[in-house]
Amino acid sequence: MSSKLFNIYVNGLIDKLKKAGVGIPINNDIICVILKAGDIVMPTEIETRLQMLVNILHEWCTEWPMSVNQCKNNIVYFTNQSAQRICLNFEEGELHIVDIYIYIYIYIYIYRERERERERERVI
Repeated sequence: MSSKLFNIYVNGLIDKLKKAGVGIPINNDIICVILKAGDIVMPTEIETRLQMLVNILHEWCTEWPMSVNQCKNNIVYFTNQSAQRICLNFEEGELHIVDIYIYIYIYIYIYRERERERERERVI
């Protein structure tokens, strides 16, 4: 599916996600979805709200026979490493927690102190 056709096709999903009123606040707006070339990012501050958005995506996929590449479904946490994390699900599978995710050639990753120490050891 071409990017333009996907953008037209996905407008209904965007409307449903916006109506949920869930996302991250930036200025006076709430960002609930970032879309580009068939990739979707759904940022939230709280896991239960992310599960809400994931459920909306699942409902939309069921309504419009659309499949999602299960290999690309991941969660990146930008929190303290010791913070409690809940299991989130999409369709029949659990979403994987990863430290790095590539979104349109942009590397999104967690830079932890442990990794910084490893880099220092390599330099020495």
